[in-house]
Amino acid sequence: DRDVTGVQTCALPISADLMPQLRRFNDFDYQRVTNGLKLMAWGLFKKVVVADRLAQIVNPMYAEPGGRCGPLLLLSSVVFGYQIYCDFSGYSDIAIGAAEVLGVRLMTNFRAPYHARSLRDFWTRWHISLSTWFRDYVYIPLGGSRVSSVRWACNILVVFVLSGMWHGANWTFLFWGLHHGILLIASRFTEGIRGAGYRRLGLDRAPDCLRRWKRRRRSGPSCSVGSFFGRQAWR
Repeated sequence: DRDVTGVQTCALPISADLMPQLRRFNDFDYQRVTNGLKLMAWGLFKKVVVADRLAQIVNPMYAEPGGRCGPLLLLSSVVFGYQIYCDFSGYSDIAIGAAEVLGVRLMTNFRAPYHARSLRDFWTRWHISLSTWFRDYVYIPLGGSRVSSVRWACNILVVFVLSGMWHGANWTFLFWGLHHGILLIASRFTEGIRGAGYRRLGLDRAPDCLRRWKRRRRSGPSCSVGSFFGRQAWR
């Protein structure tokens, strides 16, 4: 998944309208070029300063997991979640910024995914170009959400398993995909039960700031557990 430059191609944005833009001649535009260079610098900062520094914390933990306690490994998985976000989004920002310098527009690939209010919201914010591709070419052709609940669940599992295998031919990627697919299915099927539980506990009457914090934390634990499989795959 790496080319001669060492960049992870699976982290880069996917563009369906790239070729028509490459055939079009673009005049020099100072504002466009400076915006692209700024985005490239921001992506480089996230990759080199943040992601690579966090890797120095995570890598030793997973190099010898048998000698680590459970809470420390769990914390490492949380840290890895931010490491991989800064790594992937950093690569994407560099690619998007470089394309903008050349007059090519690529779609935003990450949109504050850890601020998501649900698992479904998370997957509309994480690797957006890849999620959009799977939605358009796999999920919708399989019937999307316009089918029975059982068929919909099967469609979700197919999409996430293929997504995991797209990242790499490794059993850990397969479990990563299954993990997130099953959690997304469970999230939909238990939505009514969870809503009733929140009302019974009075959480629906909590202050607005507390409700926003609670919603944003729904996707956190599941993504952290999923990071365990992802970290093992990217070793």
